[in-house]
Amino acid sequence: METWIYLALSAALTSSFLNLAIKDLGGRVDEYAAGFIRHIAMLPSLWILLFLFGFPQVHSIFWLFIAIMLPFEMILIHFYQKAFKISPVSLLIPIQSLSPIFIAIVSFLVFKENLTFSHFVALLFFVCGIYVLNLKSNTKHIFAPIK
Repeated sequence: METWIYLALSAALTSSFLNLAIKDLGGRVDEYAAGFIRHIAMLPSLWILLFLFGFPQVHSIFWLFIAIMLPFEMILIHFYQKAFKISPVSLLIPIQSLSPIFIAIVSFLVFKENLTFSHFVALLFFVCGIYVLNLKSNTKHIFAPIK
């Protein structure tokens, strides 16, 4: 297997543990404190990496990117923590996995990337899987999740 697969699987496993910890923590503190703790907790690791590898060379466009992305990141953290507080993790994470659909749409519109038939089939499987996860066992009909 290629290295990126191991890295992606490691990231997915780590993210799972982090999401469970955030859900557990969310019951004891408000969503703003949970979001703050989530992001502050990684600072020691980042400082160690900074001292080991040095400060990377960044261009001025980096700071512009940070300035543009910071408000979006703050909104994301707010919605993410609110969702963790009020919904079960087993439903929240699959819905969060709609990201590939939004990325495909934005990449098509902004970057003019072509989507192949296999892309559409994969995105359809994503949507169907999330829909099935939202079906309740006592549902009377198949359209209950969209009512």
